[in-house]
Amino acid sequence: MLDLVKSFSFREKSLWVETAIYVYLWVWYFRRVGAGLVDTSMGREETFGLLITMTIIVVILSIFSQIVLAIISPGESDAPADERDKLMAWRAGSHASYMLGAGVFMVAIHSLVNEVPTAGVVHRLILMLVAVEILTNALQIYYYRRGY
Repeated sequence: MLDLVKSFSFREKSLWVETAIYVYLWVWYFRRVGAGLVDTSMGREETFGLLITMTIIVVILSIFSQIVLAIISPGESDAPADERDKLMAWRAGSHASYMLGAGVFMVAIHSLVNEVPTAGVVHRLILMLVAVEILTNALQIYYYRRGY
């Protein structure tokens, strides 16, 4: 397993760590907020405060993880993205954008048909943004492993 991780480029390691942070923290967040919105134990103020706190935690952990990765592999962290990296990022973003468009459309239709409260709509849209970011990272990781 360690040999496999050593074979990863800096950008691929960065994607793995970022995806792990997103999945772990945002799953916790949406489970907590979802339950709070369903049983009405959380109002708009509580969900907004938790969203701001979560965003700050994600940013701090992302910065910290990038610093640790840069210390572990100092030569690679300064290297600019090559054409392959740019192509994989572009392709992953392009494919994930379809999910974002479809997700926003589904949230809009569902919210209109079922008269979802504003906080529910906002959190569904945030969920779509997070899901698309995770999908983008997962696609880039797939492209790295596939050898694009």
